[in-house]
Amino acid sequence: MLKFLNEDDVKFKGVKHYVSLKKKWNEDKPYGLTWRNKFSSKPSVGAMVWLCEQMNPTSYEDFYEKYIESGNDTTVKNKKYRGRTYDEIEDVAIRWRDECKDYETPLSEYYDAIILHTVIETYMGKYFEDKAIKCLEENGFTVEHGTDEEDSLMNIDLKVYKEGKLLYLLQVKPISFIIGPRLHTKLDRLNVFEKHEVGHSKYPGIPYVYLIYDGDTNMWLYNKEKERCIFSYDELVKKNGWSVRSAKAMKEDETDELFKKQ
Repeated sequence: MLKFLNEDDVKFKGVKHYVSLKKKWNEDKPYGLTWRNKFSSKPSVGAMVWLCEQMNPTSYEDFYEKYIESGNDTTVKNKKYRGRTYDEIEDVAIRWRDECKDYETPLSEYYDAIILHTVIETYMGKYFEDKAIKCLEENGFTVEHGTDEEDSLMNIDLKVYKEGKLLYLLQVKPISFIIGPRLHTKLDRLNVFEKHEVGHSKYPGIPYVYLIYDGDTNMWLYNKEKERCIFSYDELVKKNGWSVRSAKAMKEDETDELFKKQ
C-alpha cells in the first residue's frame, strides 16, 4: 500500500512529461550522483534492459504497465529479474529524497524521475536498438543480444555476425551519454574503458563499435571520417572521460539511414 502517494501520482503521465524532467534530475547535485551511486542498480530497480527485452512492450506506457505488473510476480526469486510495484518505487523515491535532503520537491516528482530513468530511457534505447537490428539484418548480418552479464559487465548490447563469424561488439547509445557534461555521466563514460577490457578478455580481437542516436531528431549520427554511422569509442570519448567533440560538432552530421547518408 502506498504510504504518501495517491493513484494520480503514480499514473502514467506521457512521454513529454517525463522527458521534461531531464534537465533538473540529471544535475549532479543533489540528484544525479545520488541516483547513480545508490539507486540505479539492478537490485534497486531491476535489470531494465533485460526486462524490456523479455516484456517486449509496444509503447512507453505498455512498458510501464508491464513493469508494475511484473513487480507483483512473487515466483521470481531474484528481484533483478522482475519489475517493481508502485509501493517499491515509492520506497526508492522516499530514500532518494532522504539522501538528497530535499523536502521542498514533491515526492511525486521523485517518483516520476525514477520512471524517467528506468522505463522511459530504457524503452527509447530499445526503440533505436530495434531499428539498428532490423537494418543490420536487412543487410545480411545476424544479430544476437548480449546476455545480461555481457551487457552489465562488458558493455555489449549486441553481437553482430556475418556468415557465422563474429565481427563486432555493438553498443547503441544516445548522444547525451557521449556529450553529457555532468560528473556522473563522465564517470559512466570512464567505466566503459574497464568494461571493454572485460569484453576483450572473453572476445579477444573483436572490436567494439558504437551507433549513436539523437533522440531529439530521431536520427543517427554520421561519422564523416568512416563514411558510415559507426564509431570506435576513442573517436567519441577521451581517456579522461570527456567527449572528443562538442555537441554542436557531433550534431552537424546526422542521417536517418544507417548504411547510406541522405
